[in-house]
Amino acid sequence: MNDRDFNPRDSKSTEKSKRIVAKVHEKIANSRQDFLHKLSRKLVNESVETCHGASVSFR
Repeated sequence: MNDRDFNPRDSKSTEKSKRIVAKVHEKIANSRQDFLHKLSRKLVNESVETCHGASVSFR
């Protein structure tokens, strides 16, 4: 926890603003993770299709 995370002198509106900003940051982070997950899944699926189509032998 940072020193900036909690200040007993912060007003209610400051605390509310911090919560709103935290939610927006979380949403952006989740969107970024979702995109990367979908992209990597797509690349893996395409790679598997290519290997199956090429009749590759793994010995």
